[in-house]
Amino acid sequence: MEELNLEMLIAVLIMAVIAASLRFVVGYYRARKELEEAEAILTETQVMAKIEASAPEQIAHAEAAYIEIQKAGAEKMEMCIDNLLDLVPGRMTEYFSRDLIRSIVQRAFDAVRAYADISIDKYSAALAAKVADRIK
Repeated sequence: MEELNLEMLIAVLIMAVIAASLRFVVGYYRARKELEEAEAILTETQVMAKIEASAPEQIAHAEAAYIEIQKAGAEKMEMCIDNLLDLVPGRMTEYFSRDLIRSIVQRAFDAVRAYADISIDKYSAALAAKVADRIK
């Protein structure tokens, strides 16, 4: 009887050790998965930042490439999108769609255009003032 109780005690201890080991392994893999997901998000954020930072440069390249062609807005946009999509790692191409890149390029273009309009207005006002001074 004592041997049976001892065998049962050993069996219960072994099962407890196995259960604790399984909990540890499951916890480890959950933590590892969460870390990988966090790194993937960070990487997507880094790629997004790189695309947003490169958009004005791509707009300038497209403007230079189509400088002699009138009404080439759609072609310039597609050129920018294609060049910016080259910055996206293959595993992230589903996240960075052409529509998303198009909206980034459009925002960058709008910001550049607004700045250019302000600069032109300032330059025009300064030039008009100089002309007026010379005419007097």
